[in-house]
Amino acid sequence: MDEQVQKLLDELKKKDKSTYEHSIRVADLIQKYSMAANLGIELTQGLIFCAVLHDIGKLILPNRILKKAGPLTDSEWEAVREHPRLGSKLIRQVFGCDRLWESCIVMTHHERMDGHGYPSGLHGEEIPLEARIIAVADAVDVMLHGREYQKPMSSDECKREVLRCSGTQFDPGAVAVFTHEII
Repeated sequence: MDEQVQKLLDELKKKDKSTYEHSIRVADLIQKYSMAANLGIELTQGLIFCAVLHDIGKLILPNRILKKAGPLTDSEWEAVREHPRLGSKLIRQVFGCDRLWESCIVMTHHERMDGHGYPSGLHGEEIPLEARIIAVADAVDVMLHGREYQKPMSSDECKREVLRCSGTQFDPGAVAVFTHEII
């Protein structure tokens, strides 16, 4: 792994181990997706880079929000919804022009097919395909592993939820690969 990537991951691990572990698992899901979809090595490497750093913007969030045990207030949710933009900016600062595409993918990984995502409210094909793939992997990992405030789902429950959200939250093509090959 690139030294700069490892440095960012080390910082994330120090700040919030659960976000770090989630990022590693999302990268693993992307590796499985890439194999199942027969993606080329260059695209796979770019997707893995994006997966491992998709939540890197959380480095900038205050610990009182990031590690809060209870429900977030509206203003705290507003701050959390900025993490894709913050992560994109951080990637551009660290990697410069070499990773502009990847910074765009990180910026758009919480956009939704129906336009109700964040931070920009992009819709459908306005969202890069790579971000749509990361979005499914991100959600699948959260469903299967849970959060402090949410218990994990079974594989069957996760598959049903991903299929239910196909076309609204998630890209149907990405959903098909995840539900037929990975979950």
